Amino acid sequence: MRRIPFFNCIFLTFIVVTYPLLAETPVFISDHPVGEIFEATITGYAYGSVWGTDMYTADSNVNTAAVHAGVLRHGETGKVRIEVLPGQDRYVGSTRNGVRSSDYGSYPLSFRFLPLSKAEASSSQSEQIIYVLRTIPPLNDLPWIPGISVYIEVTGSTEGSVWGTDIYTHDSAVPVAAVHAGLLQPGQKGIIQLTMLEGQNAYKGSLRNGINSRDYGSWGKSYRLAPAPVHTRVIWAIANPERIDTLSGVAPGQSYYVWTIGKTNRPIWGTDIYTADSDPAAAAIHMGLLKPNEAKVLLLQTLPGQSSYTGSLRNGIQSSNWGSFPLSYSLRLP
Repeated sequence: MRRIPFFNCIFLTFIVVTYPLLAETPVFISDHPVGEIFEATITGYAYGSVWGTDMYTADSNVNTAAVHAGVLRHGETGKVRIEVLPGQDRYVGSTRNGVRSSDYGSYPLSFRFLPLSKAEASSSQSEQIIYVLRTIPPLNDLPWIPGISVYIEVTGSTEGSVWGTDIYTHDSAVPVAAVHAGLLQPGQKGIIQLTMLEGQNAYKGSLRNGINSRDYGSWGKSYRLAPAPVHTRVIWAIANPERIDTLSGVAPGQSYYVWTIGKTNRPIWGTDIYTADSDPAAAAIHMGLLKPNEAKVLLLQTLPGQSSYTGSLRNGIQSSNWGSFPLSYSLRLP
C-alpha cells in the first residue's frame, strides 16, 4: 500500500502514536521549510518506523532515525541538529545500530542530521562507563528480579529457539533473540542490555530478520533486549561466582569486577575479609555494599589465606568463624 505524506493528511493530529514511549513533544519535519537547519532535544528510540539511510523521509520517526544514524543511542537524551531537504526519488534502507530502516520510492520532503559543534556535543553527552559481561550467564541460575538490567556482549546467531516478540521467555536463546529484535545480525558481535521482566500470560511469535520466533502460553519469567546506552568506556566484568576459588588461575593479588545480585541465604565466613568459598552475593550485603535483590558491579580483590576468620552479624547476615583457609577476598565499590 502506498504511504501518504503525513503533512497532506487530515489526520495529522494522530501522528503522535508513533512515539509510544516518549513523554517529550515529537518533532515534525513538515513544520519546517526546506533548507531550514534547527536543533531539538530528543530521546533516542529504537523501535519506530524509518525510511532511508542518512537522508530520511519526512514522516520517519525522528527519534528512531537518530539511533539509526548513530547520533543518539536508544534511551539517550541529547541535542541534535537537523537539516530539512527536498524530497528524493528513492530512499534506500539499511540496518544500523540495531535499527532497520526500509526502502521507499519518491517522497516530497526529507531530512538529515548534521554534526553539532564540539562544544555542544561535549555538553550534551556526559561520560558514562558501563560494565559488560563477556559471556551470557545461565539465566536459569540467576535470581530473577524484574527490573534488573545487565549489559552483555553477544554474537548474533540463528541457532536456537525463541518464544515471543520484543518480550521473550527467559529460556529463549539470547543471541537469536538479539537477531530477531533487530539489534544484531547473524555473526555480528555487540553489547546489548538485557532487562529482567515478570512472566507473561502469553507470548506471540513472529517472523523477523530471518528468525521465526514461536508462540507460547503462560511462562513465569521474561526478558527484553535493547541497545546499550551511550558510553565512553567499557569495563569487562564476570557474573557472580558462588565461590571464587573455582575461577581459573585465581591467586592472591588479583582483581575482578563482579556483577552480582544480593542474596541473603548463602554461607560466608569472616568479616570484611572472607574465605574464598564464601559467596560474594551475601558478603556484599554483610559489608553494606548491596541490599538484598539489588544488582551492582563490585571490585573483588583476592588476598592471601588467613590463619583464622571471625564471623559477625551485620545487615541481617550472620557470617561464621573459621580457621585457616588458603585464599581470601575482600570487596569494595569500583
